[in-house]
Amino acid sequence: MMRGRLWKIGDRIFDLSRQGLIMGVLNVTPDSFSDGVKFFAAEKAIEHGLTMAADGADIVDVGGESTRPGAEPIAADEELRRVIPVIEKLRTKIDVPISIDTSKTEVALAATQAGASIVNDVTGGRGDEGMLSLIAETKSALIIMHMQGTPRTMQKQPRYDDVVSEVADFFRQQYACAIWQLRLIRALVSGKRSITIWNCSRSWSGFARMTDHS
Repeated sequence: MMRGRLWKIGDRIFDLSRQGLIMGVLNVTPDSFSDGVKFFAAEKAIEHGLTMAADGADIVDVGGESTRPGAEPIAADEELRRVIPVIEKLRTKIDVPISIDTSKTEVALAATQAGASIVNDVTGGRGDEGMLSLIAETKSALIIMHMQGTPRTMQKQPRYDDVVSEVADFFRQQYACAIWQLRLIRALVSGKRSITIWNCSRSWSGFARMTDHS
């Protein structure tokens, strides 16, 4: 959770008012647009993760499913096979926070158990309806991304009336949903009998953008 400019990741607090954080992106995939195949083997991925941490990365972000435009989805089992050995090994060798780049609750849970303390969800918590409650239950940090449609369709004529306000509204909505889930979990743990149910909208208002939108 962030309060003002403070971001709690695991048992550490980062003051973002003083400086931003550098995230090293580690794609354990055969088809990512930036470094596909290069670090697909677990040994190569682990070696590169160690290098990024040594070079000053504040966060190492591990992803096993490409979200490049046009990418096809993969099964959770395959995504787990790619990322979990990498996260487990990195956790024993580096001190910086590890992020799991996934939109699947099953993968996020296994990754947090393996040592990840951040969930970086390209769908902003909308791709899997259990994601936000899982993040609240595991007390994981959350990165909310914005996407219109899916990686396979997101560059097919994205439409906005006002791209800046619509994307900003999306982030406000998903942040509010995440906070509500956290409060709900706390209420259930404390034994409250009366809980207000808030329906977080599931309509896809938004991440694909054309050049003019960006």
